[in-house]
Amino acid sequence: MMKLYLGMFRGSNFVQAGTAAGVAVGKAPGAANSTPFVVRRNSPAQRAPEPALNLAAIEERARAARSAWIGSKLKSYYEALVRKFEKAGEAEMENYLAASQSLADLEERIRRYERTRLPYY
Repeated sequence: MMKLYLGMFRGSNFVQAGTAAGVAVGKAPGAANSTPFVVRRNSPAQRAPEPALNLAAIEERARAARSAWIGSKLKSYYEALVRKFEKAGEAEMENYLAASQSLADLEERIRRYERTRLPYY
């Protein structure tokens, strides 16, 4: 079995077969052939054509994404406001009805509240 070690010198990027750090070549234990094995590629590298940047399309997608993000934030803000106003309206109604002195007064307050608070269509 052949062991691979990093290069012997600082900054050496070659992996050498059978050499250990601090041990001279040929002196590594069990090293039959201590010459480094280098694989070379004979065919030239083929580069893929780089696509041209379409800045107008990139800007259009960025504007659409920004508009969608702002729209989602405005929608959630609007829904939070609606919930807050509904809770405030419910609390106002409960306080108004809780101030009644008798059952007849409570019924009168309910009718008055329904007449004045319901929208007319």
